[in-house]
Amino acid sequence: MKVTGSSIEQLEKSKPRGKCRKWRLWASTEAGRKSRRFTGTWTQATEALAAFVDELSGMVENAETFAAYAESWRAWRASTAGLDVQTLTNDERNVRTLCRVFGGLRMDAITPEVVKDGLLTLKNGGSASGKTLGGTYLNNLFVALNNIMSTAADDGRIAANPCAKVKAPKPDTAERRALTIEQMDVVWSNMEPIAAGGDGRAMAMLLILDAGLRPQEALALLPADVDVDSMRLHVRTGMKERTGEIGKTKRPSSVRDLPMTDRLAAVCAAYGSMRVGGKCFCENTRDGSPLRMQNVRKWWEKHREEFGAGDLVPYELRHSNLTKMARYMTIFDLKDWAGWKTIEPAKVYVHRDESAMEAAVRRSQIGTAAGSPAPFLHQKQNRPDDLAV
Repeated sequence: MKVTGSSIEQLEKSKPRGKCRKWRLWASTEAGRKSRRFTGTWTQATEALAAFVDELSGMVENAETFAAYAESWRAWRASTAGLDVQTLTNDERNVRTLCRVFGGLRMDAITPEVVKDGLLTLKNGGSASGKTLGGTYLNNLFVALNNIMSTAADDGRIAANPCAKVKAPKPDTAERRALTIEQMDVVWSNMEPIAAGGDGRAMAMLLILDAGLRPQEALALLPADVDVDSMRLHVRTGMKERTGEIGKTKRPSSVRDLPMTDRLAAVCAAYGSMRVGGKCFCENTRDGSPLRMQNVRKWWEKHREEFGAGDLVPYELRHSNLTKMARYMTIFDLKDWAGWKTIEPAKVYVHRDESAMEAAVRRSQIGTAAGSPAPFLHQKQNRPDDLAV
């Protein structure tokens, strides 16, 4: 793109140039005037203007609108094998929302400053709902925008991806709640007779509570996956919440064989004898059809206070289990138990347990004459330094 002129506008009008720190960089091009805000000294602003001119000079002129290109990107994604229905639905929603701000802009007019301003507009009520967007949703929109612009750069439609120079919005970190071991036992006691009586919804909740399964894993378990005789659960499948389709697990690391507790094996045996005989282990007792997560969630929300679970959602029963098992396993074993690819999720999904910390301190005060350190201390010493945690 040819640049025919450039200038710097001082934004802090009341200050002398030597004290001003806010500027607007202007460049005249064949496609019209372009601008960019800059914060810094006058000398730094002149250097930034030169870089801005160089960037514009190297840009590929493209009058195609963002809406047109984003729709072609979405259609291309839809024709790509391997993307599930939920991903394509998210693509459609994200493109629709992004077009509210960027849709009418030329592709070559979307600069890092335009991206920042557009995200701010979306955050502050620019979406269809008119509500302030949370960090996680805004982050999802940025990821979609980044993918679209990155593809355009790879296709040669623009010179560079403007999102590469924009910091991604920080996702929200929701408070992770977990039941204590005592509370877990209360919930178990209240739900066990319901599951043993043949209610697949209660059975699914107990699998989450006592084996730490993801809800979509518990609902997709096949009868052959629940081996009561050897007291093992074989996690090999997962259910897509939107469609109810049963397929592969969330990721390869989610495939795992888990030992069952005595109480879980017993209730699985009792429940199994009451099954109608449908495809999934946790089934609709009327006709043996697979349970849908939406229906199980509604049932849970109606009865969870009676069970002693307060207002916890099904996934927080998994959090409760992982918090409990973190007291008895090394973090490496916990990774395999939870079906994680790395140990990083432990920082988010395992609830902090103050009582476990206090117990560890008490154990550490036992002298060698009175006892030996906890087993995990020996295991840690046997690992390479870069793996010890």
